[in-house]
Amino acid sequence: MNSRILFCALAFAALSACGGGSNNSADNGGAVVPPVTPSIPVANTAPVAQAGPAQSVVVGSVVTLDASTSSDANGDALTYKWVISSKPASSAAVLDSLSAVKPTFTADVEGVYVATLMVNDGKISSELSSVTVAASVANAPPVANAGQSMTIVAGMGIMLDGSASSDANGDILTYKWSLVSKPAGSTVRIVDANSVRPYVGVDLPGAYELSLVVNDGKVDSAPAFVTTTAVVGNARPLANAGVAQNVLKGNTVILDGSASSDANGDALTYYWTLTYRPAGSTATLSSATLVKPSFIADKAGTYVATLRVWDATTSSDSMSVTITATSTNAAPVANAGVDQRVLAGAYGVILDGRGSSDADGDNLSYKWTFISVPANSMLQPFPGELYRSQAVSRFWANVPGTYVVSLVVNDGTVDSAPSTATIIATASSTNAEPMANAGIDQVVAPGTTVRLTGLGSTDADRDVLTYRWQLKSKPAGSAAVLSSLTDAQPTFVADMAGDYVATLIVNDGSVNSGEDNVTVTATPNLLNLYQVQDNGAGPVETKAGLPYLANATVQKSCSGSCAANFTVDTFKVAAAGTSFMITNVTAVDSTGKVVPAIVGLVSGQVIPAGSSATFSLVSPKTNGATAKLSYKFFVAETGQSFVYNADFTSN
Repeated sequence: MNSRILFCALAFAALSACGGGSNNSADNGGAVVPPVTPSIPVANTAPVAQAGPAQSVVVGSVVTLDASTSSDANGDALTYKWVISSKPASSAAVLDSLSAVKPTFTADVEGVYVATLMVNDGKISSELSSVTVAASVANAPPVANAGQSMTIVAGMGIMLDGSASSDANGDILTYKWSLVSKPAGSTVRIVDANSVRPYVGVDLPGAYELSLVVNDGKVDSAPAFVTTTAVVGNARPLANAGVAQNVLKGNTVILDGSASSDANGDALTYYWTLTYRPAGSTATLSSATLVKPSFIADKAGTYVATLRVWDATTSSDSMSVTITATSTNAAPVANAGVDQRVLAGAYGVILDGRGSSDADGDNLSYKWTFISVPANSMLQPFPGELYRSQAVSRFWANVPGTYVVSLVVNDGTVDSAPSTATIIATASSTNAEPMANAGIDQVVAPGTTVRLTGLGSTDADRDVLTYRWQLKSKPAGSAAVLSSLTDAQPTFVADMAGDYVATLIVNDGSVNSGEDNVTVTATPNLLNLYQVQDNGAGPVETKAGLPYLANATVQKSCSGSCAANFTVDTFKVAAAGTSFMITNVTAVDSTGKVVPAIVGLVSGQVIPAGSSATFSLVSPKTNGATAKLSYKFFVAETGQSFVYNADFTSN
């Protein structure tokens, strides 16, 4: 055991020496940066390795390590070097890759495993970072996750977040938050300290350290800590790089930094980098400074995009997001819907998973489960699956408290990662915090007058709401201003091409909501593609993007009186800023069994600016045989292609 650890340490020391020696220059994250075009630090700064959070698993589990939050202040692409630096004496565990962002190993025996990571930016290596994985034979202790540290303005309130805490056995968790330290003279306390997301009103400048311990009904977790720093004056902004994505190789990936925030309400500028991509990939970002840049996932594998934001004075820490591209079946992505606040006793809390998606266009099945419920809830003895495994489900929040639900979707081949939603039920005698809804994202032509709407905002107590809007970011040089900061539906002129991000907070007369963002993209030349699916509650449009490539397996059946053709899939194209012509529309079956067609789109068809066309991919019955269908068209102005290949079987 000791000789193995010594070897690993020496190996890392040698790699560090090869990286070009030590570099003690400070992180430039807090330097003054021009607000329009953020500059990368001139002097090379050593990258920072992050081996991921500690894990607790059951013996025999496949453990996935995660280096995706590793970062480099200069925005350089990173390479990764992993070793298992310690493991139980009888373990034969090995990593499936020493250089992947997310390597795996099997925890084959009980005990503690330590994996160590070093990253290199092409010039210098990072310090080492290690992660501990504890494997248990029976019950595995839960793992607490207290969320992300942040900087806010003194006098503001914060919502803590323990929803990323986990239990390898799938047990329901209870939560216990504690205030470890606070500035002298502070009278702060935690409101609802046994909930997933308690509230803390920060009264004085200084550092507030909080701890979270979770319990799975058998044993406590180790404590997790989070620090919130309250300042007078400017607070560092907080970057949010969006959620992980699964896509098909060849698809266009749209990143989303619109949830980034600044406690002072300052306008933000954005700086994105692709810090990791598969070997042989030539993927590049469409822009480093847009709120929602894109790139084409040209190779199968893992891509890591990193975001920093600036408020004209200071920069945020780096935040990363992982995109996994596959050449065959892509895992679906679950979306459990928005968090909600309701009155206790309300029947029919609606859970909406219709935002879930699958890059291959496969039909999805849904599995909702409770992660945690209030201790005295009638649901407590029945923790498992909700009674309706459909896209839209519901339950009765019979007592006040916090309910956390999880959604996993399956595309017929593989499960998605779980997505969670939190429902906070309040007693009717207490005021519930309202929920802001800034409306849906929009794509418009430059010069368009854009109308925002906050009318979807809600309050569980049905109080009258007031509105507070802010134009959080806009293209460099734009003079756009909101017509009103307090109307429910203000307007502004998108005077330049680029992204505009507006933020809405509503107030019920007693308390503010959290903020909600909406992004308006002004572009002179864009044809959007949407996949249209009916999940039983009406059509749902999911943005797919062009160029588009899908390889799907589709099965259909019908008994009795049936239509002549089956619909394989349905899409919509929408033109923004200018008109587009569709060319070379084709539909073929390479086996010759059927004659497929694209209905609703023909060669030479023009989609006028501001208009759309919905089209279906159809095929006659194959009588149990498998037809190999290929549907294609091109966009004359951009050369972008639509390619949908399907192994289609029908009866």
